[in-house]
Amino acid sequence: MSASLRQSELTIRACILYEALGKNPIQLSYYNFCTRVGNGVMGFSDFEFWYDRFSNGNHDLDYDRSVNQVPKSLPEMPKSEKTEISEIGTQVDIVELLNLMKVSQSVAQKRKVVLDSLVVQFYEGESCSRLIFNDRYIIKYEKKDQGCTVSYSDNRASSDSRKKEINVTDEDYVELCIKDLKLLMENRMVHLKTFRFAIIAVATKEFREKCMKRVEEALKTAKSLTSRTVETTGGYLLELAQLMAIFPAKNVEEIRFTGDGTIGSEQLVSLEQWKNARKFDGMRDLNVPIEHFLHFETFIVYLSVFTEDDAVKLRDMIDRSAHFCYARLHFKSMNIRTLMGVFDVYNTEHNIVYQTPDQRYFNVRFYSNELQITKSGYKFHYY
Repeated sequence: MSASLRQSELTIRACILYEALGKNPIQLSYYNFCTRVGNGVMGFSDFEFWYDRFSNGNHDLDYDRSVNQVPKSLPEMPKSEKTEISEIGTQVDIVELLNLMKVSQSVAQKRKVVLDSLVVQFYEGESCSRLIFNDRYIIKYEKKDQGCTVSYSDNRASSDSRKKEINVTDEDYVELCIKDLKLLMENRMVHLKTFRFAIIAVATKEFREKCMKRVEEALKTAKSLTSRTVETTGGYLLELAQLMAIFPAKNVEEIRFTGDGTIGSEQLVSLEQWKNARKFDGMRDLNVPIEHFLHFETFIVYLSVFTEDDAVKLRDMIDRSAHFCYARLHFKSMNIRTLMGVFDVYNTEHNIVYQTPDQRYFNVRFYSNELQITKSGYKFHYY
């Protein structure tokens, strides 16, 4: 754009109107505006004012902004603006939410936003990281030249509109992902039900430690950590312990783990978060003694070692516990007859009903490398 046109306020506002009518996220619209008109022509806060005004149907280019200098509070906003903000909680257009928080924290914190799940994912092999919301919305940060690209996709949208992408110079793909994570964590009105940290495929020790440290730092800035479920994938028990320690023990109900279960068990089982949780789902071989699982109402574990003494401890817990409902234990191998003897079963049936001394009943299934115990009448809740 020529220098003379850049001096024209009406021309600049017309360019913003064009972006607003395009209905792109405000951050992308500002990037397009700066590309077309020039960097430094208008700051983001001024751009936001005109963009929001035009987006809400007020297309008057001659509007005198000085007549209304007082920022509007949420109750004073026109119905269209209040609706847009309230829809964050139901539609959860996460890019708009992040942009809203970047430019207007005071407005963003007036509305409670509940996210069913948030996954923070790192993939060293492809030089990318992701924030995944509700198993639907994905923001991907991918290394490109001296910076990175940021793309947003909605898995349920049509192929024509599901992905938007911008280039960000001089930004690291891990650091930019963490910046957006911190932005969410620092908003006390963002409530998470499930948080998952994931390392995809094989990663170097340096990369793992960097990602772990930065996620820890982001979580520690949180104003309200409400997650009931905490999960790590592709990591170690030690990393799960490090994350678990950040979440308030009173909130954590379920723990999920997939990874290397040989490192960090002592730190994990000593946490109040572990002791207070009600459910555990652990894939891969875990080097954790059976007694550390016996307080859970339900648990699924892959154990490195399971002995006859462990089976006795499990049976004794079932006899005493008023809360236990379900367990599935995988182990490398154990004699079925030995297992059946622990539960006083000596017939040839592999599926039996076990009766506790206080007349509670459990369905028990015996396999060569698996034991399943289900309280009679228990209903499974899948996720």
